[in-house]
Amino acid sequence: MEKLSTLLTSLEPNSDRMGALEAVKPALSSLSRQELVDGLRDVSLLPVFDCLNSGETTLVQTACSVLTHLLSFTDPALVLERYGGLMMRGLTHPDNSVVLLIMKQLSRCVLDDELALLVVQRDMVSTVLEKLDSELEVATEVTSWVGLLAETPAGLPALSKAEVVAQLQAIASRSSILQMRVLDMMVRMATLGEEHLQSVLNTGFLQQLISILHTDDFLLKLNCVDLLTILAMAPHGQKYLESAGVLTTMTSLLEDCPNHPLADILLPGLVKFWGNLAHTRPLHIMTKYPAFLSALVNMVQSDDFTAQSIAFETIGYIGVSLEGKTALVEMGNKMVECIEKLEMLIKDSPTEVKIRAMNALASLIKLDKENQSPELLSLTEAWYRRVPSTMSLVTSIVKQPFLDLRLAAYQLLMVMVGQPWGRGMVMRQPGFCEFLMDRSGERDKRGREEKFRVVEAIVESREAKEILGPDMDMQMRLFVKQGPHYVQVQSQVAYEGE
Repeated sequence: MEKLSTLLTSLEPNSDRMGALEAVKPALSSLSRQELVDGLRDVSLLPVFDCLNSGETTLVQTACSVLTHLLSFTDPALVLERYGGLMMRGLTHPDNSVVLLIMKQLSRCVLDDELALLVVQRDMVSTVLEKLDSELEVATEVTSWVGLLAETPAGLPALSKAEVVAQLQAIASRSSILQMRVLDMMVRMATLGEEHLQSVLNTGFLQQLISILHTDDFLLKLNCVDLLTILAMAPHGQKYLESAGVLTTMTSLLEDCPNHPLADILLPGLVKFWGNLAHTRPLHIMTKYPAFLSALVNMVQSDDFTAQSIAFETIGYIGVSLEGKTALVEMGNKMVECIEKLEMLIKDSPTEVKIRAMNALASLIKLDKENQSPELLSLTEAWYRRVPSTMSLVTSIVKQPFLDLRLAAYQLLMVMVGQPWGRGMVMRQPGFCEFLMDRSGERDKRGREEKFRVVEAIVESREAKEILGPDMDMQMRLFVKQGPHYVQVQSQVAYEGE
């Protein structure tokens, strides 16, 4: 630590400050974390902070890097006590690197309830909130910081004070971009709990957000739908949206969407909103709001690959749960027709759409062992058989040179071998188990590991001996014992005269 102290004392305005700063990290490299924590208690970092006042961008950014490193070993309470005033001034610095440094330290502080109270008492909140009117990177940090502060006993009341609400309203009035930043921050705060939702409701910002749905500003409406989707992910948020009549408004938007000139842009956001609701309460949403089901079916039946993949992704997200599967069964023939469309997407569509289609099918037929009743196994097998060429398509895809495609295929295979009917289909595919055990056919580490997991699941089922015979069963067991990255060593013998 003596070397660090020497370097810091050499940070005089007319000295080689850049050289001194660049020497800091190497000087500390031999010390353990605990030695750094203990030693920095007795070292003042004021000379490094003073470098932030320089007009040289490179020096400022190097000082930021050094401070980020040193402060990570300094107790947040000590940071706030010693450098709180400097951090307040740093928030108004023209260089974003400095502001982001300060925000990171303030985020560390508000993780502690007592320090969060000190931050509030020092009137730091309004200074931080003003940084919403900055570059996006800084504004994003502010939103995250507010979320952390709001979870402390002192934070929520401080953020709900009349003067803070007035400040946020003033910021929001400057532009539509800032309006959405403020609303985004308030929505994320509302998702934290019932008490937080009520506090945000008292500010009037949620009501402002909902009113945007009734305006003609398309971009604002699009952003509004995205924020309401975030709110809908919280159970108490869903409850509020339904009680406030927002779901009725969203139904109308969904029904009117085909007539909108920018329907292709608006529809995915609306489907994502409803998909998140239906994931958590599938029977309720699918039954009470049939417009959502109609929209999904129309998207599946369209000729637009993007619309189809979004629809199937949503159906898979709903159907991954048992209640979701039950809700989809209630769709009757509509669901069957939708699943049949998956075959075409897996067979003949762009790579990204193929991946989403395989992921959707995997979600639909996924069934954990504890839920494998005869009825549910019959259901997943029946859905799988609606895509009759799945096995031949998958065995072809895992041999293609595109890792993302192969990983999606392996994921689908893992879901299949997790169920008796699926294991039988995989094992009875001619030559496929031999392919799965050929490590040379998969050069990528992740690919080898996923391929291995499929064989491992088959071996663990103890069905290979019966279906494939004792010799193949022994080979598969040895394969699993050796692991995914096993390489057979070729021994060579040198003969005299060679």
